[in-house]
Amino acid sequence: MAKIPTKLEDLLPAGAYEKVIDLLQRPDLPGKLRDALGKVGLKEMNPIDQVQDAWQQAKAWLGSLGDQGSTAAQHSINATGNLLSTESDRVPMIPSAGLSGARTSSSFHDRNACLKRSQDVLERSIGAKQHLWLADPLSGLQAISRSLGRTVIIARCDCVRIAGFGDVRSMLAAFGNPVHEIGASNGASEQDWTSALSGTEKPVLVLVSPSGLPRDQWKSHRDNATSAAKKSGAAILELLVDGSFDRIICSSIGFPNPVQHLEHGGIVALPTNLMVGGATGMLCLGDCNSLQAIRSLSSSIGCELSSANIAANTLAVQLATLEEELDLGLLGALRANPENLRNRCQRMAIQLQGVGPVEKAEVIESQHPLGPSPWDQYRLSNSTIALSLKSDSAELVALLKKGSVEHPSIELRRVDSGLSVDLRFVNPEDDHRIVSVFRALT
Repeated sequence: MAKIPTKLEDLLPAGAYEKVIDLLQRPDLPGKLRDALGKVGLKEMNPIDQVQDAWQQAKAWLGSLGDQGSTAAQHSINATGNLLSTESDRVPMIPSAGLSGARTSSSFHDRNACLKRSQDVLERSIGAKQHLWLADPLSGLQAISRSLGRTVIIARCDCVRIAGFGDVRSMLAAFGNPVHEIGASNGASEQDWTSALSGTEKPVLVLVSPSGLPRDQWKSHRDNATSAAKKSGAAILELLVDGSFDRIICSSIGFPNPVQHLEHGGIVALPTNLMVGGATGMLCLGDCNSLQAIRSLSSSIGCELSSANIAANTLAVQLATLEEELDLGLLGALRANPENLRNRCQRMAIQLQGVGPVEKAEVIESQHPLGPSPWDQYRLSNSTIALSLKSDSAELVALLKKGSVEHPSIELRRVDSGLSVDLRFVNPEDDHRIVSVFRALT
């Protein structure tokens, strides 16, 4: 049976998708295109919007056809509304970035060519003239801390375990560098930082986000630390686990934009497999001398990123800066249209009303955390479906989570004595699967 292509990337020749993305970045293109369409009398018909809508509908239909032959047991639907959880703490890379990495790894690509392209893209997209790709957060932190100084100075509120990343303090101490904790769980004053930095030979000040501090206190904490470091001449490393280049997501949710954290002259590092949406790795931005020292050490210990992952992460950064409604997977769901979510919830609530174990289904406005601590300081707000049940929800949750050969497993959030169904991270073509599972429990 012939395989039906379900993605735009499958219909285009190798490399064409990336060329289309490059073309879209030309500032003169949209204006020229609109002028040309206006001259032929299509100005009021919005043909671009019509084509885009038609493609989205066709894509959803083709996707549903392609999924019919897959094993349901291998498919899990995240209807919790939490992007990160203790059991599933990784965010899949953007589909287009994954495709780019796969194509690069299946054919010969010179690493220097990938680095040259990444330099061009990052300079054009985010204005970063110097950057460095490292293989993974653990070896990346080793290369950075060892090349910048001897002793790590970090506040206790920054010594956190972050879902999707790891235990920051353990990672910093894994390779023998002394780690000196200062302050308390509620932060460190400028005097704490000054005392610690002035009495230490070649200190490296490390700041972490998200930390144990609320976001409104974190800025003051960061200002105190960088001020003390500048006065003492200490090296600065900002580890932005929640860093994102997507301006829409940064402004709506509050993620830090790494480019805005470069004014202190230190190193800004962020894992690329979380809020960037790329392959596993670490991106370092900063001044030329510091990056050169890190590059020399990373080369000697073999923790440089592969060509395929450089290509994938370059495309992920590029997509995040376009501010276009492209297929960004789960990260794209953080931009979700609230009206569209509400409409989907209303349709599903009607279908679930009185079905199987459900006594009542109604649409409510919900606010919930992005994930476990310290991700819980980021709150998501959108419409959800509140389910009142005919019996206790514990057994039902276990049954839905287990799944079966006929039906996918479904992750739901327990709320009081009922359940909450959140469609933010559910593909629209999977809505009917959730309804089918509940109907099967009748």
